[in-house]
Amino acid sequence: MKVAFLGRGKLGINVLRGLLDINHIEVPIVITCGATPEVEYSEDAFKKVADQNNITFIKTNHINQQKYVDLLNDLDIDL
Repeated sequence: MKVAFLGRGKLGINVLRGLLDINHIEVPIVITCGATPEVEYSEDAFKKVADQNNITFIKTNHINQQKYVDLLNDLDIDL
């Protein structure tokens, strides 16, 4: 199953790491937004995990732009 990860913060990094530990789940893309003061983990933490696992990484505060919709459609994401 292909799962696109979209998230941020401590909960997000824990979910991402958990997804990567499940053998039947493929995470082809990690998408996060810019850090804010109240969020414990910045986008750098997500980029590091993505880089370590050869996963495409995107930081955006505008996920609804057509280019991201097209990218997710092209990746044939299940969830």
